[in-house]
Amino acid sequence: MYKRKSEIGREVDLAGVLVEQALVESARTGKTVVPVCPVVRGWLDKHDYEGTWRHPTQADIDWLRAQLGSGI
Repeated sequence: MYKRKSEIGREVDLAGVLVEQALVESARTGKTVVPVCPVVRGWLDKHDYEGTWRHPTQADIDWLRAQLGSGI
């Protein structure tokens, strides 16, 4: 078996790229983003997002906990 190691320089913000693409898709499909992840919230705070988003409510957090269990 041959494995090739891929190295990504620190200048590449992989998390930011993933968040941006997810947000682009959310805007394209008309979904409202509710950022409970600090990485997503940080991206929204730093960039001009064209889609719809709102702050999470306690009801959002409760729903998410019910879906995922106590892992959050």
